[in-house]
Formats: sequence, C-alpha cells, structure tokens
Amino acid sequence: MSEKDATETIVQGGQDPSKGDPRKWSPHLTVLSGTSKGTDVHILRAEYTIGRSDACDIQLDDDGVSRRHAKLVRTADGSIRVLDLKSTNGTYVNNERVELALLQDGDRVRLGNTVTILCYEEVIESPQSATTSSNVDDRFATTLANLGALYYSQGDLSRAHTTLQRALAIREKELGPEHPKVAATLVTLAKVSEGQGAYDQARDCLERALAIEQRTRDPQDPELGHIVHALGCVLHAQNHYKQALDLHERAASIFESAHGPSHVNVAKALAAIGEARLALGSPATAVAVLERALAIRESTDLGSTTIAELRFSLARALWDGRGDRARAHKLALRARDVFASGGEGTGPLRAVVDAWLETHRVG
Repeated sequence: MSEKDATETIVQGGQDPSKGDPRKWSPHLTVLSGTSKGTDVHILRAEYTIGRSDACDIQLDDDGVSRRHAKLVRTADGSIRVLDLKSTNGTYVNNERVELALLQDGDRVRLGNTVTILCYEEVIESPQSATTSSNVDDRFATTLANLGALYYSQGDLSRAHTTLQRALAIREKELGPEHPKVAATLVTLAKVSEGQGAYDQARDCLERALAIEQRTRDPQDPELGHIVHALGCVLHAQNHYKQALDLHERAASIFESAHGPSHVNVAKALAAIGEARLALGSPATAVAVLERALAIRESTDLGSTTIAELRFSLARALWDGRGDRARAHKLALRARDVFASGGEGTGPLRAVVDAWLETHRVG
C-alpha cells in the first residue's frame, strides 16, 4: 500500500503532554479526510479502539482499515501510545511500521485512507482563569484555522469556509476583533471566498485584515504587500480596475522596497498592474511593466505556466498598443504551446489563446 493511500494521524499542538501534570492536557481528534471526514472526538478515557467495526470507539468507514485496527492508550503520565491490533495493513508511525509506539507531538500515524489530526488542549483548572481559558480556545482556533487551510488546499471550499468561520468567531471573541491572528484568519477566509466566487465577502475580509495589520506593521512590510495585492485581485475580478491598479502599484512599491527590484513578488505585482492597464484600455502603458515582469520571471525560471500567462498578457499589450505585432503573435504561440502541454488547469487558458490567435493573424 502506497503512502498516499494511508491514514495519517497528526499529533500536534505545542507541548509534549507527558511533561508536567497530565491532568492539564486533553487530546482532541478530528478526522480530516475519507468518508469519516469531520468526525471529532475528545480523547477523555484511558483507551480508544479504532477500526471499521461499529463496536470500535472511533469508527472509520475505510476498506484499508481492519475491523479492529489499532488502539490509543492514554497512560497515567499523560502520554499516548498507539497499539496495533494485528491489523492486515499495519500501523505506521512516521512511515515506520510499529506494533506499539509512544506518540510525540507532531508524529504521524498511518492506518488506511483516512487522515486525522490530534492536538492537545489544555484543561482549564479554574473557571476564573481567563488567561488559561483564552489559551485553550486559541489553541483550538489554531487547529481549526490549520484544518480550514488544509481543506482549501484540497479544494473542499465549503468545508474550508465553515471551519475558518468557526476559527474566526473564536479568535474574535477570545483575542478581540483587532488581533493579528484575526487578520491572518480573515486572509485565508478571503482566499476561500474568492474561490467560491463570493467576491464581496472576500473583499470585506481583506479590507478588515488590511486595517488590522496597518495599525501594527511598518508601511513597507511585505506582509502588507501580500494583503494589498490580494485585495487588488479581488477588485479586478469585480471590474473595479482603477482601484485594483492603485492597489497593485502600492504592492509593487512595498515588494520592491522590501526585496529589491528583481524579486518574484515584484514580478507578481507588475503582472497585475499590466492586466489592470489592459482592462482600462491603456495597452501601450502596460507593455513596459509586463516586459519587466516577464524578464524577472524568466530569470528565476519559476513556473512555466506563470511565464506563459505573462507572455500572453504581453502579446495582447503589444498588439493592442500597436507595437511589434509579429513578436506579439510569437509570444502568444509560445504561451499556447505551454498550455497545450496539459498542465493542471491549463485547458481553459489554451482555449482563450486559441481564440485570440484566430482573430489576431500576422500577414
């Protein structure tokens, strides 16, 4: 069985619960993938069986998991061990097959096709301890934020949105609405909303995040540049090209101040400036920035698809700006060749270039 087909249990959360008073730590298990995705269990007892059987404490509907596959054992010192119950496909900790293993913070345990995450939450000793309560809730919010980011990376936008909304609500309540961690959650939530086509929500999230970060960060902090750039992209998608252009020019200035004139982040902002100028009907003014963005990208050789997109943008600027149309045609052909190679998500891009070439012929 290949590694990618296996269940992963990720143990994380900061401290090793075997150190210090074991009563202060409670493991919290969430299933991240497979048909049992979303299952959430607090490990409160001394033993939990895991398997396909409905008699197991943690049931996984997974053909790669035995009926009684493994057992989690929480010992008196607060540590957790995983015991393989003579399963067919075995139990793995950090890619090594085990029969019994002590799980440390960050260990990965693989069992079938399901991914779970286990983090340790601190047990509140006193209802009056506001600081401890906030720490616990923030740890849980961090777990939710990481989980939401994982769902986003897997393309599960609906679940990512729900999970990130939960993380945001906890952080706003416990840390206050102006906390940097709130801003970080808003930025990720904006990406999800943009992916769902909910541009108004994405814009609101990014505007809030930017307002928070501007209170504490240096005006030339590249982290601000990333938020400004993201907000510009959302506004461009909403056809607010002039506002988008202003934001991308600001982002380019921030990135150049922080990284120098030849950094890939500068190229990213320049490419967006070029697209905004094209959208505003100023192709001649787009040529210089797109030339510069392409030169940076080609010198760093980062991502042939990104370079192909830049070549096509420059082709359009040259053609519409009455520049070198022969070169514009060649740039578009080179872009089409890359899109035609079958890279992920390039089918629609090839169709756009093909349509453009059909109506923009040389000689």
